[in-house]
Amino acid sequence: MDRLTLLMMAGYPRSGTTIVGNILNELEGFVHVGESHYLWERNLLKRNRRCGCGLGMPRCPVWGLVLPGLLEQDDPASVLRWQRRSGRWWRRSRLEGMSSPGGVVGRYVEVLSRFYRRVAGVTGAGVIVDSSKWVSAATLARLVPDVDVHLLHVIRDPRGVIHSRQRKLMKERGDGSVRLSRPRAALDAWGWLRVTRTAERMVRSGGEGASTMRYEDFADHPRAVLKGILDDLGAGDPDALPFEDERHVVLGTNHTLGGNRNRFASGTVEIREDDRWRSRLRPADRKLIEAVTRPVAARYGYLGKAT
Repeated sequence: MDRLTLLMMAGYPRSGTTIVGNILNELEGFVHVGESHYLWERNLLKRNRRCGCGLGMPRCPVWGLVLPGLLEQDDPASVLRWQRRSGRWWRRSRLEGMSSPGGVVGRYVEVLSRFYRRVAGVTGAGVIVDSSKWVSAATLARLVPDVDVHLLHVIRDPRGVIHSRQRKLMKERGDGSVRLSRPRAALDAWGWLRVTRTAERMVRSGGEGASTMRYEDFADHPRAVLKGILDDLGAGDPDALPFEDERHVVLGTNHTLGGNRNRFASGTVEIREDDRWRSRLRPADRKLIEAVTRPVAARYGYLGKAT
């Protein structure tokens, strides 16, 4: 059985993983599946989901072939239960001992193995890019036999992350600003802090198979950052990255299960930092986010950037 390479991207939502995955998707031998962690909950239990190609899942030329084989062997509700229970246990040092066949973790790992193998079989890809963002998903994927898992921790300024998330939930006022829900902003700030610390621990323990990418560095120097990712993977031709120039890439069709709405974008796409939070984030909201995230954000140079 040929070994697969799996690039698992971890981090907080709205950190830029979708565009990174979709660029890598253009390389020969690569496929970006999007947020596969939500496959069993969003795409199989709720059947009105669309693939990144724009078609409904059953009509998609990739998932229309991948999913029936999975459904023949596993009930989505059962897999979702195994996934959630495994996710609660992933931190325990004895996790590998719990992955014996027949156990909850073992069953879920078997499902993961079938999933990645079917994706590779249908697409012909040797490198699967998964932007699930859950660190637990990367830990569990490392239990899958004959798969080399590389963790990429993608981090973005928490002020930008939270402003972007809030913008989805609230209407912008006439002056272009967004008045954040303070309880929600605080919850997101604590979430960013927790996820970042957890991803940091996994990067430290992952050795050469784990690295960190700042969203802002990618936005400033996308070609160089992506070349570094390919060097870490030991796969892919950097010269084949779909750049028109230093700021623009040409994207074709992708088959992502989920992710940011820009996963539906194709054609020429400009890569630039979304920094609207700098002018639209209220001083009080900024102070709240900075106060909560300071212990970690300072290490990445995120404090003191905005005026």
